[in-house]
Amino acid sequence: MRVSLEYRQEPLNYVAYDHILQRHIVDLDHAVLRIHSMLPASVICGVTQGHQYMKADEIRKAGYALIKRNTGGLAVLCTEEDVGHTLHLQRSCYNGNARQLYFFITEIIKDALLDLGVKIGDSAHGPSGPAVCNEQCFNAAMRAEIVNDRNEKIYGAAFRSLTDRYIFQGMVPTSDEYKRLEDFQTGSKEPIQASHVDRTWHEVAEAIVISFSRHFDVNRQDFTSIELRECDSVKYIYRIP
Repeated sequence: MRVSLEYRQEPLNYVAYDHILQRHIVDLDHAVLRIHSMLPASVICGVTQGHQYMKADEIRKAGYALIKRNTGGLAVLCTEEDVGHTLHLQRSCYNGNARQLYFFITEIIKDALLDLGVKIGDSAHGPSGPAVCNEQCFNAAMRAEIVNDRNEKIYGAAFRSLTDRYIFQGMVPTSDEYKRLEDFQTGSKEPIQASHVDRTWHEVAEAIVISFSRHFDVNRQDFTSIELRECDSVKYIYRIP
């Protein structure tokens, strides 16, 4: 598994290169794990989520980027200190089905947080769909997502299953800025049932790498400017007008 730590990554560069990896992962002989934060901070919508639920002009006036990603799920606000990740994995590298992989990766992230001394609760009996979330990922915990000992969501995830590969994305907020997303939603709002993890980006990122290394052979190798240059041709796909 190639692991790339991308602290304060430019948002469109990040999602566009995920698009490139999605194309080419089946031709590689390894999985790819990218751990990132966003600079500028960004509102990131699910690929099928209608952005009419977001006040785009107000988001941009507040200094945030507004983009979409190549997995489903609901919107998140990812800042320069929040810990996001994307895992690209060939189906041939995992023997279970998509549902089993979802639980497996969530357990890896949970173990990383436990290593940091974070108190974890049980979200196994939460809802299995986004109906209660009002277009925002961190309104409530879905089944298999991670909550703390006060039953507040501290990790949200999105998943995409393709013919020959999987894409798994998630985020651990490390401050309360993600709650500002509520200011930019249209329509009614549900009470936020979430919290942040009181650790630094580097502490959480390192714990995630260590947790993955218990299950995969990890090779740390950041992406080069030459590799990232290819993403310029697909950035338009992920811009939200």
